[in-house]
Amino acid sequence: MSDSTKVTRQELVAIFAVALMAFVGILVETSMNVTFPTLMKTMHVSLDLVQWITTGYLLTVALLMLTSAFLTHFFVIILSCHRLLKAERGWQHETT
Repeated sequence: MSDSTKVTRQELVAIFAVALMAFVGILVETSMNVTFPTLMKTMHVSLDLVQWITTGYLLTVALLMLTSAFLTHFFVIILSCHRLLKAERGWQHETT
């Protein structure tokens, strides 16, 4: 294997994190489906409503994942620009 195709440790950690998140997502979805009868009895609602609640939950989680990825990227850019400006102007961070 040449050096240009070697997988770095950071890439391996990223791959592992994505695989773990996919597994946890499937596990949560499956466990929610298994609890349908209990949810129906506890909340005194129909199967249709429990399915809609589950769908809403999963959509909310998906939207939060997308939003957090965008916000993380946005704030990394902002912090990088701030650090560059600080270094350019010669500012020192004072420790108290």
